[in-house]
Parts: sequence; structure tokens; C-alpha cells
Amino acid sequence: MAESSLGIINRGYVYKIPPAKTITGHRAGDWDLERPLAGPLRVRVVERGEQCVIKLEEPNTNQLFAECVYTEASVMSVLDSSRYFVLTLVDPAGRRAMIGLGFQEKSESFDFNAAIDTFKRYQRQAAEAQKAAEQWASQPQQDLSLGSGTIHINIPTSKPKAKKTETAGAFTGILPPPGAGKLAPPPAAQPASANAFAGFVAAPPPAAAPRPAVGGNGSLDALFGGSVASGVPSQQSGSNPFGDEMWGDFSSASASNPAPSGGNSGNWTTFF
Repeated sequence: MAESSLGIINRGYVYKIPPAKTITGHRAGDWDLERPLAGPLRVRVVERGEQCVIKLEEPNTNQLFAECVYTEASVMSVLDSSRYFVLTLVDPAGRRAMIGLGFQEKSESFDFNAAIDTFKRYQRQAAEAQKAAEQWASQPQQDLSLGSGTIHINIPTSKPKAKKTETAGAFTGILPPPGAGKLAPPPAAQPASANAFAGFVAAPPPAAAPRPAVGGNGSLDALFGGSVASGVPSQQSGSNPFGDEMWGDFSSASASNPAPSGGNSGNWTTFF
């Protein structure tokens, strides 16, 4: 019969165990853990038909040492450890024997329990599927076949839409940003000796306006400290404490402003 493997643990030890001292179960502390009966053995948990079988094999020769068909009563955990189990063996003659199975690491005992739980889950799923099939078979069957006659199906058809052609100058995408076109060429460089004001004509300097003759005036003589007979104060040495530059603004008067008809107004002379 075909077998499918559910889990393999490479190091398992078999112990000869005494009868249980209490009705609650066995204790690994009562076993002779220093002297196992056999080991290390390869422990294989397989599914054979509708049974879960625990096979103890020699790792080098693959020879079968013992096997146990799993039931709730044939595989039991001890009370004082999670790494030891009690297996009940049944030979073809129907005789029973109980042995101890132990692992050195907790991860190995976890894998052993996980393989047995996998078989339980398979059996539970198979039972649920069988129950669902029986319920389906017990329900009255509905006639879902099509009746006799002709069936007409109207399938609407639509005309294919004409493809739109792009016209010249039409907008076909995102507009470019301002100034993204061709840039104007830079202006031609002028020579360094070029005059920026070559196009302008310099205006001629203004002509000096004629000064009117002024007679003797005692008020002006007292103000400027000299005679105003010719419209210009006398240039005596030491008579002007401010120097000759004081009369520069009067000598450069613009000729664009003509002199008024009356040069004197009262005792004052108008300067341009």
C-alpha cells in the first residue's frame, strides 16, 4: 500500500519502561534514561490509507525496528516532560507491548507532534468532505436543463466610430513654456574704442552775456568793498577775502536769458 510521508525525525531513542505507578500516566523520571534500549533510530510518520503509522527504522540499513499505528490511546505523552512519549505496539498475533520513545531536543519532539497533527487535519477535512457529499446526495436534484424549442438571442450591433484625423495647427499636446522657441541672436559686439554718444552733436558753449554799465553806487561799494563802475567789482589785492572764485558764477551766466529792459531796480543791480 502506498505511503505518504508526514514527517521525519533522525534521532529517536527507545526505552524499556516499567508499569505506570499511577492511573494518570507514565513518568519519564521512572525510566532508565542513561541506558536506552535502542537508538538513535530514524522516526518516520507516514500516512497509509486512512491510518497514521509511526515507523522506527535503523538509519544505516533502513531495517524496520518497530511500528505503531496511531490512535488516541496508542501514543501518549508522559506527565513530567514534553520530549518523551509512550507507544503501544501490536504484533500480528495481537500481543501488546509498551515502549518509551524520547528525543534529545524539544524541536524534535515538536516536529513529531506536528506530523501527527497534520494527519489529524487531513482526517478532519476528509470527514467534512464526505459529510458534504452525503448532504448533497440527499437533496432533491433540480432540473437545470434547457427546455425544448428555439431560443432567440438579440445581440445589438453598433457602427464603428470613424477615426478622428488631426488637422493642421490643431493642439496635440501640452503647450511649450513661454520663451521656449528660438532665441534671438545676441547683438554684435562693438569695438572698445567706439563712442557710445557718437550719434549726438555737442551743443556749442553759451556766449557770455554783455554786462550793463553801472554808475557809481555807494550801496554796492559798501557791500563788495570796491567800485562797481563797470559792473565788475575792483580786483584790488587783498580787498576780496574769498579769492577770485567768488565771481565765477556771474561770469558764466547763460546767454539764452536776455537782460531785462531795466538793468537797475532802485538801488540794486540785477545780475544774470
